[in-house]
Amino acid sequence: MKSIGSKSTRVGLLIWRVFKRIAILTIGILVTYIIAWHIFPALNKRIPFLLAIFSTYAITAYGIIPTIIRFARLWHQPDSIPLTTTTPDGFACDPINIAFIGTAHQVNTVFDKIGWHRADPKTIKNILKIGKSLLLGQPYHNAPFSKLYLFGRVQDIGIQKQAGGSHFHRHHLRLWACSNKSEHPHSHFWRTTIAPKNNKRRLWVGAAVKDTGIGIIRYHGQITHSIDEDLDAERDYVIDQIKKAGLAKEIYTVRAGEPTIRSNRTMGCQMISGGEIVVCVL
Repeated sequence: MKSIGSKSTRVGLLIWRVFKRIAILTIGILVTYIIAWHIFPALNKRIPFLLAIFSTYAITAYGIIPTIIRFARLWHQPDSIPLTTTTPDGFACDPINIAFIGTAHQVNTVFDKIGWHRADPKTIKNILKIGKSLLLGQPYHNAPFSKLYLFGRVQDIGIQKQAGGSHFHRHHLRLWACSNKSEHPHSHFWRTTIAPKNNKRRLWVGAAVKDTGIGIIRYHGQITHSIDEDLDAERDYVIDQIKKAGLAKEIYTVRAGEPTIRSNRTMGCQMISGGEIVVCVL
């Protein structure tokens, strides 16, 4: 039996990587051709030049490229365990770095007491409220979250706290409930796909990040938040707030992975993590 590090295995992996790069390059050239020679000229004939440029960008970044990515994900499924959340397109996003043990009521009450706010649903009305807050320079404490996925579902709880006067600077926390009854988190993190509907004590796993501005998603050019690269510092900030308020019964750490530095999906951003999950018993 050949070892995983054998020459034939390495050659096979190299061929596969080259094939994927050629396929991505081919698709990129085809998309660029369609945009430059068909979509933009057709729009430019009907609407003003600047509006044609903006419309071409919107159609490409929010329509054509995400659709291609979603179809590609049907063919090539990610095979990693969910130590990170994923975007609707299936790309790894914010790492799991925090967990709580308690009821849904306890979680909501604790964050109410330390001045955090639950995110509103992402509706047209609330998106317009974001626009109004930006134009008038007013805070929107319950601004909607984008959807991230864990266990095959969107976050169960989304909470946030303003970090300065700008809408683009916020402390973000997304939480997913685990339906198992065990309070030993390390061996039971990944055993649920159904959101619990009762208010029993359970494990909540989540991703704590800090928004620091706006950026561009490298995969398709959409506008998004850029985040502070030190994920452990943001996690510790959340835990420290709860500890100072006297709302934590116990706090301990679970090793979930190795220390990593990797690129964020936002251009020019990195994510630095020690690979530990801090668990707070409420």
